[in-house]
Amino acid sequence: AAPLCPGVIRTAGGAPVSGGVRPLIASLDDLPVPDWEGFPLDLYRETGRFSVMMTRGCVNRCVFCMEHEMWPRFRIRSPAHLAGEIAHLTARWGTTSVEFNDSVINGSPAHLDGLCDTLAARSPVVSWGAQAVVNGFLSPARCARLKKAGCGCLSFGIESGSDAVLALMGKRFTADEAAAALRHCAGAGIATSVNIMCGFPGESESDFERTLEFLARNRPCITWVNPA
Repeated sequence: AAPLCPGVIRTAGGAPVSGGVRPLIASLDDLPVPDWEGFPLDLYRETGRFSVMMTRGCVNRCVFCMEHEMWPRFRIRSPAHLAGEIAHLTARWGTTSVEFNDSVINGSPAHLDGLCDTLAARSPVVSWGAQAVVNGFLSPARCARLKKAGCGCLSFGIESGSDAVLALMGKRFTADEAAAALRHCAGAGIATSVNIMCGFPGESESDFERTLEFLARNRPCITWVNPA
């Protein structure tokens, strides 16, 4: 039989056999730039937009999420390494915008600051969007810095306007802190997308009313709402 590959489960004699746990890649900077050659890019709706990733994993542990089972440790690429990939996409494909597929773009404020400085110095500036977590990092000054670096939209997994439900979910912020992050983004000209989760175990009718009130109260700062 072929040797088992760590991280892969296959069948042997009709039964599943695991190759064991595969060690995490120690440095994400060791990964090569993704090869887009051969993809029918002309079939995509946004032919000049590419996906990139700066991090793997998440700094949070929301109780409904299984990401920490896949990537138990938060890891991050260096700003220079990621900027090199974006430069390659611009030179090879003429891309003017990228989408970060990270679960959280601001998990490491220092790395994001470094990336912003690098991207803001490029000409022309490449526009980008990403998912972010509500935290004290998103001050008005920081949001202005993100905008200068090309950030056009941030998506937040706020999920609820009730502090009680946020606590049940394992969120590390309050509804007021979420509202402040939305205001700071809007003030810097960054569009916002808000994920909302309805019917979470333990949520009451009054909790859901607080979510509706949160959306109504912060409507001027919210561009899209994504219900789950």
